[in-house]
Amino acid sequence: MRGAPAKSSIRAAATTVSSNKAILAMSKSGDLGGARKLFDEMPDRDVISWNSVMSAYARHGMHEEVLRMFKQMLKRGAVEPTHTTLATVFSSCAELRALAEGRQLHGLSIKRDSSSNAFVGTSLVTMYSKCLVSDCSLLRAFEEVYWKSTASWNALLSALIRNRQLLRARQVFDRMPARNCISWTAMIDGLVQGGRLAEALELFHSAPMKNSVTWAVMLRGLVSEGHFRDAIRLFNKVMVEKNQREQSSSSAAVIVQVVAACLGLEDANCGRAVHGHIVKLGFDADPAIEASLISMYFSCLEIEAAELEVLKLGCSRSTGACNSLIRGYVDNGRIDEARKVFDGMEKRDEISWYLIIQGYLRNNLVDRAVDLFSTMTSPTVRSALVAEARKLFDDMPDRDVILYTTLMSGYIRKGLLEEALKLFKMIPNPSIVTYNVVVSGLILHGKAREAYNLFNGAMISGLVRGGLASEAFLLFRSMMFASAQGNIRPNEPAIASILSASAGLSALAPGEAIHGIAVKLGHEPRLLTANSLINMYSKCGQVPAARSVFDRAQNRDLISWNSMLYGYAVNGCGAECVELFEKMKCAGTEPDDVTFLAILCACARPPVGGSSALPRCDEI
Repeated sequence: MRGAPAKSSIRAAATTVSSNKAILAMSKSGDLGGARKLFDEMPDRDVISWNSVMSAYARHGMHEEVLRMFKQMLKRGAVEPTHTTLATVFSSCAELRALAEGRQLHGLSIKRDSSSNAFVGTSLVTMYSKCLVSDCSLLRAFEEVYWKSTASWNALLSALIRNRQLLRARQVFDRMPARNCISWTAMIDGLVQGGRLAEALELFHSAPMKNSVTWAVMLRGLVSEGHFRDAIRLFNKVMVEKNQREQSSSSAAVIVQVVAACLGLEDANCGRAVHGHIVKLGFDADPAIEASLISMYFSCLEIEAAELEVLKLGCSRSTGACNSLIRGYVDNGRIDEARKVFDGMEKRDEISWYLIIQGYLRNNLVDRAVDLFSTMTSPTVRSALVAEARKLFDDMPDRDVILYTTLMSGYIRKGLLEEALKLFKMIPNPSIVTYNVVVSGLILHGKAREAYNLFNGAMISGLVRGGLASEAFLLFRSMMFASAQGNIRPNEPAIASILSASAGLSALAPGEAIHGIAVKLGHEPRLLTANSLINMYSKCGQVPAARSVFDRAQNRDLISWNSMLYGYAVNGCGAECVELFEKMKCAGTEPDDVTFLAILCACARPPVGGSSALPRCDEI
């Protein structure tokens, strides 16, 4: 009888092991539903059971499920997480940019003495880098790793490169006790992206190991900087070196860069030679390479050769190949042929729409461009095409008010009023037609009060921009009177505009009164109002009040930082300006020209009353 419990325990363990194997097999075959069902039905689960399902979710990009399962695992307390568990969850936090959960997990890993593990530490560094935290946090996380593998060093290196800290990245690269191909490629890529091409090329030639990615990175750097001949010479070199031929020249990524170099040179003979090499390697059916070849032939004015390539593809031509054909026709002024290709495409992406619409605009056929764009947002098309229209719109380098208004109109017709209002806030200079569309949309959806509010806000903004501050104040007072009657409430743009008027006049008393109204209406912590308040208080010489608003502002952006830096600078608070600049860098906000102008102003302006130490510009 005493042996019965032992036998039962052995049978349960055997069942768990066999179930774990089945879960692993199901997850590898892509049957996540079956794996999860089996997991839920298991009477006894060990840590391998949990890890198997979480790893399967992570491999298939279901990172929310990973976090959900991990929380269940901790809540039940039946098993202890292992290094594999923590590394998997860190990776999911990285993909979700879930910094808060990642930091909690970091605390747990320290408590369990797991962060010193190379596997966990590598995932921890990657998580912090993808969440764009400061370099200080990255280095602290890296130093926690007791046994630093090459993978750990590579994670830190990639993180610093991702955060554009090339100097520190190079220092880490030089300190690495051992480097592999990933290390060399990452550093070369970082230098290429940072515009340090000569240094990248020197490092490339000194690299003892290279793979197809290394070659593609270096070739892309040369091509992007216009060194097309050098790119061709580098490719010829790898073709001569027989021992590197298979691993380098047989990469589609490498071939695409070589074709791009021929395109840049507009050298048809060079392009044909590369084309022959592509056929020998069997890459002529690769969609990316085929699209590159079509673009290259068009660039060399070999239009018949480009058309021949498309004819060879027949019905199997890819979206990329068609897009290259459209681009070629547009560049050569043959917009009607481009439209025929566009109309004949089985599947279009946002690039297809962008190319043909931009083609019309480049040929001064604005009406046809707007008509085509309107078809993406018309009531008769599927709603998904409206989303494609937004993608197209976001990718357009030149957006005018007509395109903004057209897309907004499409949103309103589809009942997507919130999306239309978000887009409206992005328009730098709305036209009367734009305001009519939005006001009509608000009324159509039963929001007459908001429509009236928007109209008055637009009037105030226009008066302020026109230098009619007194008239703007009068209209604002009438809005406040209407607000007291319960009819209307000034919106955030109206508050921000009238604050700008106060700042322009250095009128502190009205500005403080409007600040009180903003607080009462719940606008003060919001970014637009907060930035306007910082600007107003700074121009009125009230730096402590500006800093108080800055500290309370929600989701500070570059304008917030620049406004506060400017406030310190013009009011003679040089040391405070530089101190805030250091905090800005640690927060991960990228400075711009306005930022550095404020810093230079702080360095040049003497401290107020000698109370602030003047910093040296070369120490910044």
